[in-house]
Amino acid sequence: MLAMAGVACVLLLDGCLYTTQHFGGGRVLEPGETAFALAAGRYQSISAACADEFEISAIRTPAGRACQKSSWTDSMGTYRVRYDTVPMLVSHTGGTSVGMDWRLGLHGPFGPFPGAEAGIHLEVPTNPATAEFDLKVGLPAPTGSYRHALAGGWGIGLWADNSWFGEYAASYGMGRNSLFANYRATWLATQIMDLGESVDERHFPHKRRLIQQAALGFAWKPFESPSMPAIIPLLSITYPQAPMGDLDIPAPLLREAAFDFALGFRWGDL
Repeated sequence: MLAMAGVACVLLLDGCLYTTQHFGGGRVLEPGETAFALAAGRYQSISAACADEFEISAIRTPAGRACQKSSWTDSMGTYRVRYDTVPMLVSHTGGTSVGMDWRLGLHGPFGPFPGAEAGIHLEVPTNPATAEFDLKVGLPAPTGSYRHALAGGWGIGLWADNSWFGEYAASYGMGRNSLFANYRATWLATQIMDLGESVDERHFPHKRRLIQQAALGFAWKPFESPSMPAIIPLLSITYPQAPMGDLDIPAPLLREAAFDFALGFRWGDL
C-alpha cells in the first residue's frame, strides 16, 4: 500500500512545464512567520497533433515533428502506397489553472541582508503538475516602503532532469496593500516530447530551454483581521511558450508570448 502511494506521488509530480502563478514580492517573512496562498486563473499554451484521418502518423523531420499521410495510388493497374508529409495542426489552447503556496521565514537580518525565507509552490496543470521549491534572500533597500529580493529554486521534472530558476522581485507597500512585480528566468526541464523512445532505449536525453517570465500584481487587504486574506490579481507574461502534450513543435511556432491571469488569496503578512 505504501509503495502504491509512493508511485502515485511520483506520477503526480512528474510535470516539467513552467508555472505561471508567481506571487513573489520583495519583502521576506520574519523568522518563524508563515504565509499561505491559494490561486486560480487562466493559462495559455500551444499544442500540436496530426489530423484525425485514416493512416496518418507523426514522424520526425530535421525541422521537428511533421505528419505523414499514406494513400493508395493507381498506376497502370498497379496499386502503390504513397507517403505525403504534411504540417502538424498547431492550435492555441487554454484552461483553468490552480495553485498553492506555503512560505516560512527562516532568518532575520544578517550582514547587509534583511532576512531569508523558503517556500513551496504547487500548480496544475503543467503537463500535468509541478512542485517548486525556492529560497529567497532580501536585498538591502533604502528606508521607506520599497523592498526587493532575489530567489532561486528548482521544479520537479519528468525523468531526465529538473527545472532551475532565478527570480528578482520588488514591491512597494501602501499601508496594508502592496504593488509588486517579479522577473523569472527558468532553465526548463527536458519535455515529454523530447524523450521519444527513451523508455525502450533506456537513455534519457537532455534538451533544455530558457523560459523568461514577468509578472505584475497588486495585493489588496481590505480588512486588518488575520483571518481575512489579501486579494491578489496577477498578470504574467511568458516567452517563449513551451508546448503541452507529447509531440514536439517546430521552434519558429513557439516564438510567441503567452499572457496569463490569476487571482490569489494570501493569508499572512505581505
